[in-house]
Amino acid sequence: CMVFEWMAYVMYTNSRGFRSEVCNTDEHGFRYTWHGESHLSYEDFQASNGPKGLFCGASAAFGVGTTDDKLTIPSLMNDRSDTTWFNFGVRASNSTQELLLFQFYLPNVEKVVLYSGVNNLVAHLGSAYFSPPFGAFCEESLFYLMSSRMTTREAIRQAMPRQLRGWIRDRFGSLLNLGPQRVSTTDFEARYTELLKIVDRDMEVWRILRDGKQFSLCYMLQPLMPWTHRSPSPEEQELFEILDELGGAG
Repeated sequence: CMVFEWMAYVMYTNSRGFRSEVCNTDEHGFRYTWHGESHLSYEDFQASNGPKGLFCGASAAFGVGTTDDKLTIPSLMNDRSDTTWFNFGVRASNSTQELLLFQFYLPNVEKVVLYSGVNNLVAHLGSAYFSPPFGAFCEESLFYLMSSRMTTREAIRQAMPRQLRGWIRDRFGSLLNLGPQRVSTTDFEARYTELLKIVDRDMEVWRILRDGKQFSLCYMLQPLMPWTHRSPSPEEQELFEILDELGGAG
């Protein structure tokens, strides 16, 4: 079973170097993308010739539910395009996490597709910790539970030399006990308005990156199953039942 790995700033990523019969990831946690008869790691993708494109998003982009790395959306796109596409998806990510991940790697690409948006709705509307301008993220309750077990004072005491601890205590002592701020409102319309501001901010940064790095940018709102107006297949229904048991978002 693939688990999350905690990661600085973006909070978590896919398991790195994961191996199974249906899903495999490289050393960065990116799912292998098939191109012709070979699979691409991130380094392979960056070293490839010709136009390159990133397929960014959460579980749907990553390919949760597909039975082979060859069947993810970016792998299938490689069968139908002159552009070499790569799977940049991270399960359960929201628009801010997807943006941050791109900024840290800052790949050289000609095209970016964002297949995103659902987790902004799921996490931001259901969060007990939603706080503008940061919003919320999936699995945040686990993060705050871990944080509450070790206060900032305790973390500093364990990680820093005594002299440095004293310097921080004298200058910033009044700030060390700040904890997560719970959301100030549970009103749906107010929360929805705030999350739209976050998405709008993230898209504005994407626009700046697009203009600066000179790549094309396409945004697609990832649909939820009820929006498609069709009955799920037996395999899809089984996946939905598993997700309901786990209580996870995509």
